[in-house]
Amino acid sequence: MTAEGGVDRPRWSVGALAKVAGMTVRTLHHYDELGLLRPSERTPSGHRRYTEADLHRLYQVRLLRQLGMSLDEIGGVLADTSDPGPLTKVLAGHLEQLDEQVWRLNALRRQTRGLLAQLNGPTRPDSDRLLALLGSTTIFDQHLTREQRDFLDEHAADIGPAARERLDEE
Repeated sequence: MTAEGGVDRPRWSVGALAKVAGMTVRTLHHYDELGLLRPSERTPSGHRRYTEADLHRLYQVRLLRQLGMSLDEIGGVLADTSDPGPLTKVLAGHLEQLDEQVWRLNALRRQTRGLLAQLNGPTRPDSDRLLALLGSTTIFDQHLTREQRDFLDEHAADIGPAARERLDEE
């Protein structure tokens, strides 16, 4: 096919685009149904033809999916690219979730280090004690707000390593 000015521009069938993008044809059809990725052209027989602009939009959809956005959220973000508000709101929420996951992973790492220190120490705790330590950490996480946990993390250096180890053990 020839575009304006007589220059050939690449066009992909739905199958070819699916292969290039590492996706299924069904997924591309679903994106079309949702309005996330509509083909720029259709052949006289109704077959979808995608352009470079469509490929660029597909990569935007995939990037936003990788950031954890739902297809509905992506639709809202891509509906008006001149307004950064929806994207800002979704990304801020996603960042908050990531921060929470990072905090939980750091807490789990501290807990695991404390347990390893006890297991490698002169007196090993019995399994009841280990389970109690695990349970107390979980309860600790559930009853403190994120801000309180962040405060404790920020001031952990102020209390010294020995006191921090005791806190991790409790």
